[in-house]
Amino acid sequence: MKAPSWPSFSDLQQAYERLRSKDVPVTCGDLARFIPWARVDARLGEILIGYLSDHFFRLDPFTLRSANQTHSQPQVLAVLIEFCRLNLKSLGRENRRDFDLWAGIVIQEVKPAPAQMFLIGSHLIDHQRLIKQAQRSLKAYLRWGFLGDQSLLSHKIVAPRSLTLIDPTFRKMTLETLINNRVGEITVNDYIEACGGRVHRRTAERDFIECPRLKKIGFTRNRRYRIVKVIA
Repeated sequence: MKAPSWPSFSDLQQAYERLRSKDVPVTCGDLARFIPWARVDARLGEILIGYLSDHFFRLDPFTLRSANQTHSQPQVLAVLIEFCRLNLKSLGRENRRDFDLWAGIVIQEVKPAPAQMFLIGSHLIDHQRLIKQAQRSLKAYLRWGFLGDQSLLSHKIVAPRSLTLIDPTFRKMTLETLINNRVGEITVNDYIEACGGRVHRRTAERDFIECPRLKKIGFTRNRRYRIVKVIA
């Protein structure tokens, strides 16, 4: 397998142009070369997700799988596919089913990577930020062995609060911290804000219902939750 070769600025410009061009077709070989670069350029990751979501039916899954497996980190494509699935939730069931069948072939036999940050920055290491990123890691990264709290989805495609992007473990930690730092009552909106807007309201409400430290007060429109003591 090839070790990743990190791109120059001109490499990234070429990738942007190829993926946006309507004249020059993008081959599976091109994609296999561009995909690892998403680890150093989140914008390219976003463009690749859009391209794969829109054009997967034109890409032979067996050819793309073979090309992707020549690289040392085939998990990068698997992460992009997870974001594609979120992106395609707005489509009909049949389109999502077709994508899942296609994706199943592309990432067949791909195993999670050793634990590491997905996005590789060029700035000095900030250990506190790394810890925070690890704690807030999104499910799309965690499933394939990576850590990261930055969504690769464009807000133009997905409303920031329309999906639950974060892991249940982090949601539980966030809710416990919120409860410990408040006195009296909290609302679902407080919780959604503490999660950075990355939790769907129905998921947030379910988390509240399942939490023994919260008691529901009021009707749906003005519902609040009282913080109660849990007797051991």
